Amino acid sequence: MKFEQMEYIVSVANEKSMNKAAEKLHITSSGISQSISQLENELGITIFNRSKKGTVPTEEGKIVIKRASEVLQIISKLNEELFDYKNTKNIHLKVVAAPTFASVLQQALNRIHVEHPNVTIEIEEKAPPLIMETIRHTEYDFCFFPQDLEVLESEKNINYDLIRTDRVHVIVGIHSPLFHFDYVTQSDVLNMDTGCYSIYSDYYYSKLIKKNNNKIKITTNSINILTEAVKEQNLFVYSHESGAKLHPDILSGIIKSIPYKENDDYVYKDLWVIYPKNKNLTNISKKFIEIVKEIATQ
Repeated sequence: MKFEQMEYIVSVANEKSMNKAAEKLHITSSGISQSISQLENELGITIFNRSKKGTVPTEEGKIVIKRASEVLQIISKLNEELFDYKNTKNIHLKVVAAPTFASVLQQALNRIHVEHPNVTIEIEEKAPPLIMETIRHTEYDFCFFPQDLEVLESEKNINYDLIRTDRVHVIVGIHSPLFHFDYVTQSDVLNMDTGCYSIYSDYYYSKLIKKNNNKIKITTNSINILTEAVKEQNLFVYSHESGAKLHPDILSGIIKSIPYKENDDYVYKDLWVIYPKNKNLTNISKKFIEIVKEIATQ
């Protein structure tokens, strides 16, 4: 059995058609049919029953196809590992992320550098509205950011995997009247001043801000400036649980991350990793994403 014969029978089984499989593999249908017939003669079995209704595997054919599929997966995995091994010294990942991932990514960077010291990573921070434009027009390996599923489903050229369904929190300083609350409600933050990272006020927090009549006191693309404003002024910031809980000032107790509720229910937002469909993830990329997911879900 040759490698291309394994590819042919697996593709025909998936497509349920010689013609469709041939088109997908960029060969002639007669070529793929002849090759499979040679394999059937070699094995002394019939792999497919051919009829006007389609091409259907026989029971013995299913056994051959299953094993061929397993071999192809092993070969694909081997090629990935060999590629990573040969290029470990030159692996460079380009990542873009929303600010809510900042603390998670910092911990992930520390871990990946211990396990793979020769890998270099470039991370650019952007607000979510800009990330969608970035992934469409720029060569990034993958992106981390919060987004609605229907928006992702409308994009034809990306893959996406859920990192975590996160609770929306509010971040307050130690002098805030909300600091000792176990959770806050709409009535608690109604008409309060808030701070926003970059253009968040025009994006997924806009509904909360408008609904709660929040006054945007400061808008900045600097997390440090926003954090200092929360510490020193009586304002709060909408954020996400997983990223907020790892912030050093929250860990030290200077500021606090508190769940936000509406109608006695927590408010949730999905956090995703997205990457171009035309760009396969390397093992290093997969490893980094796994680490981020593990840290975010702790």
